[in-house]
Amino acid sequence: MFEVVARLNAARQFTDGVTDLEDAEKVFSGMDLDAADDLSATPSSATTTSDEKLKENKYASVKITAAQSDELIASSQRSLDKVLELANADAAKDSAWTEEIPTTENITVHSRDGKPSRIYKCEAEIPLSPDELFDELYTNLETSNVWNVTAAESNVICKLDETTDLVHLISAPALGGVISSRDFVNTRTWRRQDGGGYVIANSFAGKNVLKPQKGITRGENGPTGWVILPHPTSPFKSRLIWILNMDIKGYFPSSVIRKGSISEVSCFVRNLRRYIERNAGSDEHAPETGSTDVQ
Repeated sequence: MFEVVARLNAARQFTDGVTDLEDAEKVFSGMDLDAADDLSATPSSATTTSDEKLKENKYASVKITAAQSDELIASSQRSLDKVLELANADAAKDSAWTEEIPTTENITVHSRDGKPSRIYKCEAEIPLSPDELFDELYTNLETSNVWNVTAAESNVICKLDETTDLVHLISAPALGGVISSRDFVNTRTWRRQDGGGYVIANSFAGKNVLKPQKGITRGENGPTGWVILPHPTSPFKSRLIWILNMDIKGYFPSSVIRKGSISEVSCFVRNLRRYIERNAGSDEHAPETGSTDVQ
């Protein structure tokens, strides 16, 4: 009961339109705006071994039958097709889509009504080849919290087939802990596209795959994912289209969720770019959790 009251009281602070996008960004950010992670920190082999043991114990209870596996794989393929459909939609001309104002330069964001929540479409240029970007977003999922500051944990539970697995994602607490951590249990699949590029899709795997953890609210994803396309002029860049459809659950005004989601996609792209630049040795900054400049 206390948590519900606390959330409602915090939400009332934003009810008047949440005109400051910096404040809205804090809703979905795992840290304060002036906080930073140390990108140079590398886990020791002992830490890695310990983490692997904890992961094994954490997911030891997950048992997927052959019938469940077939159902999850089929569901993930439907989600992949939906992500492609949304990515291929001309959001600039389709009246169902609304153009939004991002908090990061050189990206476009549109949104539309959807289930289980509003759908966001973010388009950006990323300074990695399609193969490299696929590795960063898919292969390196479990270490992505190095730059994706809204993620506390990202784990692969088990593989279902060569291109599909079951993943467990835990978000960092936000707004000083008023918005507690959320977790998502998703199927994740991918497909290489003709002509180059990839599609990666995530979707809700159901309520009974993994028992909810105490203190963590179980969220739900609709079809969510990335379409990675070759850049028209450079083999060292990619076009990224991100479809986000995420229901975090809880008692929050739709205006807060909307502005927070816009800031979430903006923050994600900004930190991914900064991480890439840092690895290239051209940027000494750690990832940001938000922009102090309101566009």
